[in-house]
Amino acid sequence: MGKKKLIIFLLFILITIAFYSVPPLSVKVNAAPVVAYPADDIYWDNMQTDNDGIPSGGRQLSYVGCAESFSAEYERAAMKFDLGGGPVSGVVISATLRINVAEIYGSPILNLISSSDDTWLESAFSRPVYNDADIINSYQGVGVALGWNSFDVTDYIRGEFNGDRKASFVLTGKKKEFAGENYGDNDFGFCCKEDPTPGLRPYLEVTYASASITADQPMTEANLDSRSINVTLDGATFSDAVLSSGNFTLVNAPAGLSVESVSYSTPATCTVNLAYAGRDFDSAITNLGLVIADEE
Repeated sequence: MGKKKLIIFLLFILITIAFYSVPPLSVKVNAAPVVAYPADDIYWDNMQTDNDGIPSGGRQLSYVGCAESFSAEYERAAMKFDLGGGPVSGVVISATLRINVAEIYGSPILNLISSSDDTWLESAFSRPVYNDADIINSYQGVGVALGWNSFDVTDYIRGEFNGDRKASFVLTGKKKEFAGENYGDNDFGFCCKEDPTPGLRPYLEVTYASASITADQPMTEANLDSRSINVTLDGATFSDAVLSSGNFTLVNAPAGLSVESVSYSTPATCTVNLAYAGRDFDSAITNLGLVIADEE
C-alpha cells in the first residue's frame, strides 16, 4: 500500500459509564487527487519586492537567479499553498509542484527550499523567513527547461499536511558572490499566479489515500467478540492478497480487544475480524483507531 501508514479513526459513543454502542459505521474520507494553486506568491530582488510578478511578453513572471543587465544581484520567489482542500484525514501518497518556465537566460539553476514560516502575505509585500539549508528532495543547483517543470515534494507536503496544512516554497538560484564580480544574466522566469493564462500558473498536485469503514453490526461491550470491520481503500491498494493480522493494529482500544485475523477480499478491500476477552471497561474511548502498516 505504498510506504506510509493509513490511519483510520472510528468514533465510539458512550451510552452508560460501562456500556458502549457503535452504530453501523460508514466514515468516508474524501478522495484525491487535489490540485491547489498558490494562496500567496511574491518576487523580490536587491532593489524591489513585487506581488504581481514582472510583466514580460504578455506574461506575469517571477524570476529566479541574477541579471547583471538589470543590476539584479539576486532574484528570489516564494509561493504559499493552503492544503485545506485535502481530506479531513488520510495519507499523502504523492505531491508534485509544477511551474511553467517562460524565459531562460544564461545558465540558471534552481534551489527549492522549504519554509516553516507561513505568516507572510503578498498583500503586505512580506516574504517568508527561510534557511538555505532546508533543500527539498535534493533540488539544489538543478537545471530548468522551458515549459513545465515538475518537482517531487511528497515528504515535505506530507509533513505539512499532518501539521498546519500550509506549505511555503522558496526558489533561489545564482547570485552575485562578491564586489566587482561580472555575474552576468543567469536567471529564469516562470509564470506566477497572476499570469493572465490560468493554465500556465503554478500549482501543487497532491494524491491522497483514503478509506471507508463499516462495522458488520452495532457493537456493544457485550458483543465485541467476533465482530468485524470492513475496510475499503480509495487511492491505494494492498501489495498482495496475503494480509497479516500483525500489520493491522488497533489504537486506543479497550483492554482485551484485538485483531484476530484479516480476510482479503479485493486489492482495495478487506475484513478485519476482532476478538474481545470480555473485560469490563469503565471510561470513555472517543477515538478507537486502526493502523495499517506500510508492508501491506
